[in-house]
Amino acid sequence: MLYLSLWLSLIFALAIPGSVLARMPIIDGSANSRPAVIIVASVACTYLIVTYSALFGLPAFAAFLCVMVLAGLAILYDVVKPREAVAHIYSLRALAAGLIAGVILIGCFWVFWRQTPAVFLGSDTVASWNTWAREWAAGRIPALAYGYPQLAPAIWGSTYVWLGDSIQYGPTYLFVLLLILPPAASAMWSGERNPILALWMVGIYGAFVVHFRGWLGGTLLASFPDWLVVSFVASAMVIAGPRLLDPSSRQSDDSLALTTAQIYLCAAASIKPLAGLLSLAVLVSTALLRFRSSRTDLNRSVVVQLFAIGLAVATFMAYYVQVRNAVVLPAPRPATFAGQLVYGAEFVGKAVFPVFLFLSVWGLGATAFNPSVWPLSVACAGGFAIWARTASYDLRNVLPFVIASTLLGVCVVAKTMRDRGILQTLAERLVLPADRKIPVPPVVTLLAFALVVLIATLPLMKSDDDIRRSFLRDNQAIGLGTQINTMVIAAAKDGCWIGTNNSDLFYQHAMEKLPGKRLVGFSPIKVDEIDLRPVLSNSCSAIVILAPTLTEAARQLLASQEAVGRLRRASKLDWLIYASPGRFDPDE
Repeated sequence: MLYLSLWLSLIFALAIPGSVLARMPIIDGSANSRPAVIIVASVACTYLIVTYSALFGLPAFAAFLCVMVLAGLAILYDVVKPREAVAHIYSLRALAAGLIAGVILIGCFWVFWRQTPAVFLGSDTVASWNTWAREWAAGRIPALAYGYPQLAPAIWGSTYVWLGDSIQYGPTYLFVLLLILPPAASAMWSGERNPILALWMVGIYGAFVVHFRGWLGGTLLASFPDWLVVSFVASAMVIAGPRLLDPSSRQSDDSLALTTAQIYLCAAASIKPLAGLLSLAVLVSTALLRFRSSRTDLNRSVVVQLFAIGLAVATFMAYYVQVRNAVVLPAPRPATFAGQLVYGAEFVGKAVFPVFLFLSVWGLGATAFNPSVWPLSVACAGGFAIWARTASYDLRNVLPFVIASTLLGVCVVAKTMRDRGILQTLAERLVLPADRKIPVPPVVTLLAFALVVLIATLPLMKSDDDIRRSFLRDNQAIGLGTQINTMVIAAAKDGCWIGTNNSDLFYQHAMEKLPGKRLVGFSPIKVDEIDLRPVLSNSCSAIVILAPTLTEAARQLLASQEAVGRLRRASKLDWLIYASPGRFDPDE
């Protein structure tokens, strides 16, 4: 049952709500748009269901079941009345572009694909994001979210609604799939128009994400939600970039494409608010494109341009007010704004490979004076400036603008090469015939998502007991390290009390779910002798785990208890770990 619940939770978050919405007549784009629309609509619907269920005190699982019933009825209708079911007409070259893009991204993210099933590796994902996800799954709005947007924890929490919060594999699987499926589906959509450009952009995205090393690369391995922002921004750019830069080759599904890109960027802003600048930029660019293509008179065109500039300025001012009143964390940045920009540029230049920097700068410069795309250039430059002013110690916050401007640069280079006829011969040799169409029943699209999830989760196709044992084994070997977790598990018998300023330990699933063991107390701040006296007077077996910031009075109390044989030292590390005598042998 656990595996089935995991499989259903992933299909729901990725496909089921979107497959229901994609049947609506308003979704009038080509069939090639369906996968991208289904993914972003499913993510948005899952987020809304989890959020409003917690807001109104309703069971999220019941809402999930209602959507499942609607999807089941739609499938049943297609089976019972196949003649009335409208087949989706896919372009063969679009299907080929989507498949090749998926293979490219699986290759780029193979290190993640092969290590799943996996658990979170500690740090912010354990102490914050995953903790909030479990709160959402329990139907509670996180009280200590510190103002962070909650799309990532909410959709991770949707997997806990199906699985229960004792198994953590759902969120990590969802993280990997959201790195791969949205850009691949976007490449499939744009591949109908220009498959070479779509695959080029997807390849640049994959190479960009995996080329980081050091701490920033470690945040990718640790499943930080910031990388979902990069995935959503890249997906939006793959869809919207070619359409905005080349309005002469308009197609009937352009309105749906730009709307879908907007939703992807709104999803990104629901994880990192600053990415909302890109959403605004696409909105303004779409409006400018519409007015230019409708052949409006010159005066009206000038008014629209001025309105767009005013809207952009008003938005930047709003961000500026927030930035000015925000608490700026200490970092080695210059005092002047000009110096901060230089410092930020040097910081990015040292971390990002020169090819990506060249494409990024080229994209910003070439689109700055484009009558339709200049808002995107301004948004990327403005986002970088805000980041340099407030958070230039952390590259994660500027990555959405770097990947957006880089993919803009790819579009500009490709358009230049195409206008000069450089790509024409290559396109004629590689692109499949445009008139080759494949009719596909609507249910097949949903079944394709189900098959992808099934293949991705095959390593976890085990019995419930095997899944629980696997999770417990994986979880005990991460976070603060195998040594500390092993000491805690070996020392704790009837119960334990943890006093630590490192919340990673407390939020370990394995620590909370150990059979027959319980936490009878926890202190997230500096531990004093006032905290220790009730524990030491408790008759149950107690283990005390203390951070190095233990107060001197508490250290003296522990030393006195050790001197009389009440406690014994159970750790040779910097951490102070004490257990009742006879409960733990440090030499084992």
